Amino acid sequence: MEEIEAGEVSSMDPGRARYLSFDETVNRNSGVIEDQVSTAKFLRSFSSMSTLDIHMGKGLDNLLMSLKHLRVLHLPGYTSLTDMPKSIGKLKHFRYMNLSGSRIKTLPKSMFGLYHLETLILKYCDGISKIPDLICNLKGLRHLDLEDTSIQRLPATMARLTNLHHLNIRGTDMKEMPPQIGRLSNLVILQDFFLGKHKDCGIEQLGYLGRLSGELCIHNLENVVNASAAAIANLGLFLVAESFPDWVGNPSFSQLVTLILFKCINITSLPPLGELVSLKELTMYDFASLERIEFHGNNREYVGCRPFQSLERLVLSRMPRLKSLPEGTHFFPSLVDLEIVNCPEIESFPEQGLPLTLKALVIEGCKKLLAARKQWRLYEPSLSSFTIGNWEDVEIFPEEASFLPHTLRSLTVSGLPNLKTLRLDHLPYLEELNLVSCGRLKSLPDSMPNIPLTTLRLSDCRTLESLPEKGLPSSLDVLHVSFCPLLEKRLQREKGEDWRHIIHISHEYELS
Repeated sequence: MEEIEAGEVSSMDPGRARYLSFDETVNRNSGVIEDQVSTAKFLRSFSSMSTLDIHMGKGLDNLLMSLKHLRVLHLPGYTSLTDMPKSIGKLKHFRYMNLSGSRIKTLPKSMFGLYHLETLILKYCDGISKIPDLICNLKGLRHLDLEDTSIQRLPATMARLTNLHHLNIRGTDMKEMPPQIGRLSNLVILQDFFLGKHKDCGIEQLGYLGRLSGELCIHNLENVVNASAAAIANLGLFLVAESFPDWVGNPSFSQLVTLILFKCINITSLPPLGELVSLKELTMYDFASLERIEFHGNNREYVGCRPFQSLERLVLSRMPRLKSLPEGTHFFPSLVDLEIVNCPEIESFPEQGLPLTLKALVIEGCKKLLAARKQWRLYEPSLSSFTIGNWEDVEIFPEEASFLPHTLRSLTVSGLPNLKTLRLDHLPYLEELNLVSCGRLKSLPDSMPNIPLTTLRLSDCRTLESLPEKGLPSSLDVLHVSFCPLLEKRLQREKGEDWRHIIHISHEYELS
């Protein structure tokens, strides 16, 4: 069997070819390609290795009529194609078709006789708005990709495609799943699930899809009427809603591990999420109206119990009206990672302080919280990682040596445009330092050679002129410098004035 590429087709016997692939040169040789392919009677695979368009003089329909043994048709980006070739139905051995990005609008009836077809990729075909009922005839279909098409519904006959493993409907205009989608028990990849109001299209169907793995985004959660219907184990839910149904936060979700809530712009109160005893990660962002967070509920079984017994990571981001962190945060027994980003109205941490288990803390764009920094008591938990960002008022950081705990191993300082002085002499265990957009910083601290740094990243520090006089720590393995024009000039290989200070870095050294 032979494989022919576009530039070789004229010099080889096409009648012997089994696999044909072409690249951008086919635009100049399309006539030659078409003539030669039409004589390749036993061709198994016809593929484009680029997304550039092709132009077939006789049309793809006529061309395929001569390729009765074809199994693979891979033509992504074929924008000249406006109609699916009717002759496709005669390719009884056909197994794979990719026409993503084409301009086809309908699928011909003839293609639904391709009983051996396993993969059908129509992503980015925005002219396609309907999948015919006849799709149920494709009994061997395992992979169906309809991403970014104009499809609003899938036919009820979809439930008969019991061999389907991968269904991609992301970016479509779907309103609900087809009835009895739970019968597709072999589904492994399904990134989006659109809940309908009826049981056959509801969240109950997810209970039958026990092989699903990876990310799952569940839409239209307002259609879930009670907790018993929504009891799903080991699924991270991505809630895209403006109000929470009563069942959200119900202890029936005892196995829920990850919860992400976003774009809930009208939400003013939260359900009792603290009662989700297995929850390990909670992310909330884009809550435009929320002023107060209360994680406790009225469930008698949980009165007196600590909220979030298993929570390890809490992220609060883009909450412009939130005034405080939830009381009781200090008692979260497992919290190790806390991120508070762009919450400008938060004034302080809870009176009890931060959890003693906390290891990583991120504070960015929280103007009032930063103003109260002297009350943070960061020395109480044994922090190993700290990030501070988007703070315009500070010129010296830290202002007091006791502000940062001596246990830090990683420090990121980002978006401090007026920072002039950085102090690190009180951080004996610091291994990683990241400085980003510190617009007035001219030099690094003289104490740096005495710190056991292994990684140093400097980005967009445009006034940074030089390294410390005594150089960098001998322990440094990784140095990245980008958008620091004055310093980069001094670090030029073998020619820069500070080259001698970095010549010892053996692992990774990079300038922009």
